[in-house]
Parts: sequence; C-alpha cells; structure tokens
Amino acid sequence: MSTQSTAPPDAETQRRRHLAAMAVAESIIKTSPILPVTIAVTCLDLVNPRVSVQHESVAGVEAWAHALGVRAVTVPFQPGDPRPFVSITTVIDEVPAQAWALLDAAAVSGPAPVGAQRAGEGGAAA
Repeated sequence: MSTQSTAPPDAETQRRRHLAAMAVAESIIKTSPILPVTIAVTCLDLVNPRVSVQHESVAGVEAWAHALGVRAVTVPFQPGDPRPFVSITTVIDEVPAQAWALLDAAAVSGPAPVGAQRAGEGGAAA
C-alpha cells in the first residue's frame, strides 16, 4: 500500500514555479507576433501554475499557434452559447499555457451585404 503526501509544496518550490510561469508570460510578450489583450498567470492548485493568453481575434491565436508549431482548435464556447472559442494548449518550459479568443458570431460570419438584414434586425412588421 502506498500513500501520497497531501502536504503543500514548500514556499521555495512554489516561488520557483510561480517565477517560471512569469518568465513564460514575459517570453510570450516579447515574442508574440500579435500582442494579446490579457496575460494571466494563475496558481490555483499551488503546484502547477498556468499561463492564459487572451486575444481579441482568431488571428492572434493562429499566429501564436503557427510560431509554436501547433494547431488552433475552434469549438462552440459552451452549451447554449455557440460563439466560437478558438484556442491552443501547449507546454512551454514545463509550464502549461493556453492562448484563446472568444469570438462574436457576427464577427466570424462577416458583415451583412449592404442593404441586407440579419435575422431579428429591424424591417417592417407584417
């Protein structure tokens, strides 16, 4: 029978892991082809800090994916909210990282042709 320790990592280990994640965030800022709008370092479980990179467009996520040699994935954001969620997930210097963008459905489908209306917009009532 084996047991796993549930003791939290010591402060020095946590500090090193936090600083490693901060270094990854700094590297992203220095090398990102398109600058993100938000970079967050989170350490929710105290053991594995993560870097989250938010872009305003699919171009930002895809540029980073191309630079890292990975593929961006697009899925519906969540049940009942079909907005496109574009993301990549990777590991950089042993730190999990995700770049993502939550897109407006109208931005993905493009502007309506001149004179055309989208469903639910204006128009005469019958």
